Amino acid sequence: MASSFGGTGKSQNENKLPLLNFVALSTSLFIVSTVAEIESAISTLPDKDAWIVADWLQKHLDAKWDKQMDDDIAAGRLDKLAEQAMEHYHAGRVKPLDEVIDHP
Repeated sequence: MASSFGGTGKSQNENKLPLLNFVALSTSLFIVSTVAEIESAISTLPDKDAWIVADWLQKHLDAKWDKQMDDDIAAGRLDKLAEQAMEHYHAGRVKPLDEVIDHP
């Protein structure tokens, strides 16, 4: 019997499994497709593994945010805000960061 992970004579694209549908947790493989199933699978993890997933998710979301910001800048969607910020700066309505950031 051929493995569903390859060796079936199918093209490479036919053998690829959707990444988000398979989550390997500890020594088990869970097939998940909904947020509730993902949450349930994560809730079974030992704390150490849960922190690894949390770290990965944070990096993933940060990268998505960075891409969205880059796309918005490239498309000019932030131009008006940048112009307004410069107007406030030139009018003296902007404080230096060290005056507004709390220092310990």
